[in-house]
Amino acid sequence: MHSKKQLTNINLIGDLMNIVWQKTIKATLLIIILLLISTLILNIFYYLDIISSNTIKYFKMILSLLSFLIGGIYMGKNSPSKGYLYGLRLSLIMIVIMLILGIIFNNINLSRILYYLIMSVCITFGSMIGINKKIL
Repeated sequence: MHSKKQLTNINLIGDLMNIVWQKTIKATLLIIILLLISTLILNIFYYLDIISSNTIKYFKMILSLLSFLIGGIYMGKNSPSKGYLYGLRLSLIMIVIMLILGIIFNNINLSRILYYLIMSVCITFGSMIGINKKIL
């Protein structure tokens, strides 16, 4: 049998994990919303001939990596400790989402896998920045 103190500690750990998973879901939604907004803005600029088709791919890459970085910073600020582990978890969730979408739309190739690795590094780096900004 567990003592009352052990049960309280178990409840606190369970509550903390629920909060962290909620923050992970919020960070995932933040990244998806930022990606959708940046895609919409780029499409509007392309439609109005403000950005050429040659430069839009560079802007798309920069804005998507910036979205991943912001999501990682958000995750790091809301993680209790070891931000890189929470960033890795968030990046794995995003990779699974992107892989499912890639399989659905038949868009899996070597460059896409490299993009996923860069995305993972960006989210993990962002979470390390976020955990350090929380301390300051």
